[in-house]
Amino acid sequence: MKKVLLAVLLSGFALSASAATSPTCEKYFADLDDFVKMAPADQQAALKQQNEETKKKFEMIPEAARDQACTQAADALKQAKAAMSSAGK
Repeated sequence: MKKVLLAVLLSGFALSASAATSPTCEKYFADLDDFVKMAPADQQAALKQQNEETKKKFEMIPEAARDQACTQAADALKQAKAAMSSAGK
């Protein structure tokens, strides 16, 4: 479940965000790295690879859209974390 949520989250926002040069994007990617650490150990390597690929895709989006896209991605990440917490109870 965790792997599926993260994969959906990463792929959904890969096309809607940009490079993590703004504080908003830097925070989003830090939170995303923390999210990967929550995954089972045997899935973390694959998720880290997906995360790196997503960051590269984010770099292709115009800078003007960066903060908004990172904000949307961060909101989706919060929802994914909440869903994982609920599923784990």
